[in-house]
Amino acid sequence: ALVRLLRATYARFASAFEGSAFGLAILDAAAGRPVAVNDALCRLLGRSRADLLDASLPALVHAADRPVYDARLAALLEGNAPGAPVEIRYVRGDGEV
Repeated sequence: ALVRLLRATYARFASAFEGSAFGLAILDAAAGRPVAVNDALCRLLGRSRADLLDASLPALVHAADRPVYDARLAALLEGNAPGAPVEIRYVRGDGEV
């Protein structure tokens, strides 16, 4: 029964993750690399899923926004929910910001 519940829960999560209109990534916090990305993020960043899974996501952040990104990520890893939203720019595969 528990295994069935876990499978159903995972299936709902995977469906929501993949079907989201927002670009989403699940990060391995220790490595700073995504372990999963959705199609919306691939389109947003103009990169293939394989490229994103092989990349350091923080390295794709625009240099001027790295301090904000790093501070937000550190707060999340410490269990602190960030306050007001901020805009963080990424560099697409074609070099556009």
